[in-house]
Amino acid sequence: MSACLHDALTVVINFPCLACVNSDLRDEDLAFYGEYLENIHEDMQTRVGDLLGMDIPIWVLIPFEANVAEIDISLQEPLNEMQSDEIMHAKFKDEK
Repeated sequence: MSACLHDALTVVINFPCLACVNSDLRDEDLAFYGEYLENIHEDMQTRVGDLLGMDIPIWVLIPFEANVAEIDISLQEPLNEMQSDEIMHAKFKDEK
């Protein structure tokens, strides 16, 4: 058995639900599943690659900590109102 497949089997043992399957796995099965997972990974990178590379403004990520003066003038008033809303602040804090 190759070292890579041996490592894969060792990892499977760390998952109790998969430990019973460990003895039934063959090298061909592991190679098939490994290739399948690599294909899924490549597919997801293609589909969401642009999302991973997006530059998300800080006021979107942490709106209650963002400096209102540093954002676009058209967004300053709504952001200022939101930052002043204690109920909204508490909801945001709870969901973090």
